[in-house]
Amino acid sequence: DTPAEVALVKAEVQSAGYMRGSGALSSKEKKLQKTPKKGKSGKPLKGKPVPPGGGVPLHLRSRDGFTILVGKNSRQNEEVTFHQATANDIWLHARGVPGAHVIIKAAGRDIPASTIEQAAGIAAYYSQSRGSTTTPVDYTLQRHVRHMKGGGPGMVIYERERTVNVAPENPQP
Repeated sequence: DTPAEVALVKAEVQSAGYMRGSGALSSKEKKLQKTPKKGKSGKPLKGKPVPPGGGVPLHLRSRDGFTILVGKNSRQNEEVTFHQATANDIWLHARGVPGAHVIIKAAGRDIPASTIEQAAGIAAYYSQSRGSTTTPVDYTLQRHVRHMKGGGPGMVIYERERTVNVAPENPQP
């Protein structure tokens, strides 16, 4: 992990209230703490606020030529799952552990099992199961993934999943 990625994760953990920061908040951060965001109805939104920043999700190419997107923190997970993916793209996540949301862009084509296994290996690598020999990874169409009610950014529930057991695969050896 690069120093920039470490800094992003540290800022994310601090903004979620799990770690104390330097104590100095910017004027924008102070304003965000004082005025909760409101939805269309005018009522305050529930859930944790999305931390500022977040970086850019990984953009990879599968061995079969499909685009693979990888969100490596909650902000990037939110971005790839709900803003860059379309209904027929494949969404993947390591089962039962915190980790990356991985998207295979279908672009109107059938996605071969080899691409699903490659992307599942990437999802396993960017999860807490990185050190395991094999990891169960769930996958489903993006249309079957939705926000968890009251959850923070990147917190989702999904249905109609299938599971593949794979070894974690570093996409950038």
